[in-house]
Amino acid sequence: MYKRISSRDALCDRLEFDSANSVLTLPANKRRQIMRIAPVGHALSIFFVITFAICIGWGLLTPPAMHMHEAWEMMMPGFHWLSFPAFLIGLIWAYVYGWYTAIVFVPLYNLFNKRGAAE
Repeated sequence: MYKRISSRDALCDRLEFDSANSVLTLPANKRRQIMRIAPVGHALSIFFVITFAICIGWGLLTPPAMHMHEAWEMMMPGFHWLSFPAFLIGLIWAYVYGWYTAIVFVPLYNLFNKRGAAE
């Protein structure tokens, strides 16, 4: 009922000729996408900085029962509610946490993405 094909035949069916470089390549939609640490690190860091600034703004506009500063104080050494130097320390920590997340996440993503592509 089903025709068994070798993995070599399956690979050959998916290859395309790249005339500019005179090589056989996988089509763009079949290539494994590799995530790079630098763009993800900057993007996450800016996201965390914006989120931190929004949370501080929220804390200034709402009653103390709705503040998150206790959590920030535990996660960001040197941050205390609220002074300008503490706000700058919080921004620095938010940026650092973005890079930490990227440094841990991107290699894990690439590892599991590689395994998925091999299957």
